Amino acid sequence: MAIGWVFRLGGDSYLVVGVPLVVIFQLLVRKKSLVTLWIRDAERFRLNRLGILLGFCLAILPTVRLIQTFRSVDWPSQTPEILWHVCCIVGAFGAAFGFCRFTK
Repeated sequence: MAIGWVFRLGGDSYLVVGVPLVVIFQLLVRKKSLVTLWIRDAERFRLNRLGILLGFCLAILPTVRLIQTFRSVDWPSQTPEILWHVCCIVGAFGAAFGFCRFTK
């Protein structure tokens, strides 16, 4: 929160800054692989056909928004939003991984 206050970050910037912080925490503090962010006891990240399809379905909206942002005249000023959409696209496949291994 302090980073957001000190640098007066907007919403998208604030969220994008959190991504490397989570990765650093997971790898250096918790000392677990990134795949355990989605599934506690997972050993590797692997999607079956359903997972790939679900990942693409979840990534449709962020991809459309990313393309719309690139088409705007002032897209360089939209860098935090662009990075956020890229994070959403990558996260869609992480979510699909979690959904495919969901159990009761």
